Amino acid sequence: HYCVEEGLMAGTGKTTFSPNSSLSRAMVAQILYNLEGQPTQDGTVGFTDVSGHWAKAAIRWAEKTGVVSGYGDGTFRPDHAVSREELAQMLYNYAKFLGLKTPSSGPSATALLDCGEIAVWARPAVEFCIRTGALSAAGLRGDLFLPRGTLTRGEANRCLAAFADYIEAN
Repeated sequence: HYCVEEGLMAGTGKTTFSPNSSLSRAMVAQILYNLEGQPTQDGTVGFTDVSGHWAKAAIRWAEKTGVVSGYGDGTFRPDHAVSREELAQMLYNYAKFLGLKTPSSGPSATALLDCGEIAVWARPAVEFCIRTGALSAAGLRGDLFLPRGTLTRGEANRCLAAFADYIEAN
């Protein structure tokens, strides 16, 4: 309910939210753009696969601010399900855009059993997310991150509520 009440996410229909549906990369850009207050966007999107896409302004804003980046082939892949490490990177980049810092204490990404599976570029972001509670570790003992796993819209709602709490506290 948090994301809908705060205007960060819309339902998938007039009376449905589809909490078990995948969260796409474009949805994350749109959510963070909404969180930022939907600032006016000029110019074009630098990604070759975003033209005319429903979240074009959000993706343009996220690209311009450094919140998102694309793939080596010039694409953003807006409709692909966002992986946990990609979401961690986007949240981390947004926190940097806001001037927030990673807490110096708390769980370390190196303590995760699957740390070796986390892309090198995502490790600082994963550590930021587990330390702030924005994206928690998984597994029976909270010892896995599952970096290439995806999130549902319902899981993203919980994640974004925790992330918003961190932003508000800092």
